[in-house]
Amino acid sequence: MARRRVLVSPSGQTISETDTAECPVPASDVSAVLRCLGAIDHELHASHDRDRQAESVVVAVCRQLDELSLALEAGKAKRGQRVSQDQPCEGDRTRYRELLDELDRKTDLARARRGVGQRERRTFESLRGRALSSLPPAVVSAYEVLVEAGRLPALVELSNGRCGGCGEHVVCGANGQAPVAKDIIRCPSCGRLLALTGRSRSTASGPRAMASPSGR
Repeated sequence: MARRRVLVSPSGQTISETDTAECPVPASDVSAVLRCLGAIDHELHASHDRDRQAESVVVAVCRQLDELSLALEAGKAKRGQRVSQDQPCEGDRTRYRELLDELDRKTDLARARRGVGQRERRTFESLRGRALSSLPPAVVSAYEVLVEAGRLPALVELSNGRCGGCGEHVVCGANGQAPVAKDIIRCPSCGRLLALTGRSRSTASGPRAMASPSGR
């Protein structure tokens, strides 16, 4: 059976896939699944941001039109002329028409962007669901809590005995943090998931850190 390989660039827009619905990484490699999940969530947020940016351009053009209309009305009122939004004074007629044309273009672009964004998010949501389904329930619960709290990245490495997210000293092993999955523990301070590498397994020793949750 063909395996599915999905490459998600945290800053890019590309996903490479082969023909199957397998999880992009082996389910047994919890750290790799979590890293892939983090990249997927990054792209989901980026997709929403691109939609918001397209919409903000439309709003900005609408504001320009409103401001120009008010200026035209104020100018005509001062001269005792009849106010008509549909018939701006000659000096601003060209600018008014240009703004209307620009509004049409930007609205079309924003509508197209929404369609692209919806397709992007359907793809990423599908990948996200498969990645989550391959993780232990305790890891899924911990990850979702971190994402909801905005404590990202949710998975960091334990480096020189310290959490890669908040920097607190963390102890693993018999006298330290119990693993939530193979080679995964939680930081007792910020709650992030910590990936244990060969070096961090051997260097994380000493008395248990007594840090209280700092929210970092």
